[in-house]
Amino acid sequence: MGRNLLLAALAPLLFACGGFDENASTLNPVNWFGAKEKDKETPAQEAAEVQQDLVLDIVDLRIDPLADGAVIILASGIPPTHEYWNGELVPLNQEKPVEGTLTYEFRVSSTTELVNERKPETPNAIALRTVTSQRLEEVAQIVVLAQNNSRSIPVGQ
Repeated sequence: MGRNLLLAALAPLLFACGGFDENASTLNPVNWFGAKEKDKETPAQEAAEVQQDLVLDIVDLRIDPLADGAVIILASGIPPTHEYWNGELVPLNQEKPVEGTLTYEFRVSSTTELVNERKPETPNAIALRTVTSQRLEEVAQIVVLAQNNSRSIPVGQ
């Protein structure tokens, strides 16, 4: 009987704290530190705020062979402004060679809040991509595109 009395006494407390629905009450400690605010923005909305742009210029392009015949493409480029990050080599033509050429665009991500100036100390963006030996079978060169230039490098067979 003492146990039932204890449960009966605790039941209103659980309901007051939103024990059955964590969003039901402000008395619930889970909601004290902004959990509701955090849930308002979905990952899809966050992704919509990020855009990808081509780097201004490719300053370096090289390929490093791996033991299994694959290669790592390493590109370095000048981003448009200081706020760019997450360099990526985006394949064109579904990453299939066209007339022996595998082509990529060097893109960098930015937030929507950009400053329209490039600071002298802005570091170059770097992007890496691994290409398998099977994909390289029909490839004679790799080309990486930027806004103002492009670089190509032959692929040794």
